[in-house]
Amino acid sequence: MILKTGILLFVLQIVQPKATISNNGYENIVVAISPDVPEDANIIDNLKELLTKTSEELYRASRKRSYMKSIRILLPQSWTYSADPAVAETAEDAEFVVNTVNPAYGNNPYTVQNGECGDSGDFTH
Repeated sequence: MILKTGILLFVLQIVQPKATISNNGYENIVVAISPDVPEDANIIDNLKELLTKTSEELYRASRKRSYMKSIRILLPQSWTYSADPAVAETAEDAEFVVNTVNPAYGNNPYTVQNGECGDSGDFTH
C-alpha cells in the first residue's frame, strides 16, 4: 500500500476529472486549502499524516481492496511554502477542502452535496 502525496501551488487552470480508482487505488485525489486559512506548515504535515492513516484504515476496512494511491494538496497562491505549481488542478476539483471554522458545523467534517439523493457530493469540508 503506497500513498503518494504531492504538494502543489494553488493556481487556477482548466478543469480536471475527479478522483478515479485503478487497481484498487484511488488516484488524483485533490485536497485544497482555502485562501482564508492562515499559512502554517503544520497544516501540511498534519494533512499528510491524516491522509496516510485514512488510507491505511480504508485498506483494512475494505479487506485490502482499496486505498488512497495518490493525493495532491493545493496551497493558496498567497502561501510562501515551496511547492510545485499546479498543472490542471483547481480548488473546484477538490474532493476535500480545508477551510476556516464553519458557523453551523464548527470543525466537524461535512459534505456539500447539491445533487439528487444518491449523487456524489461536491466536496467534504
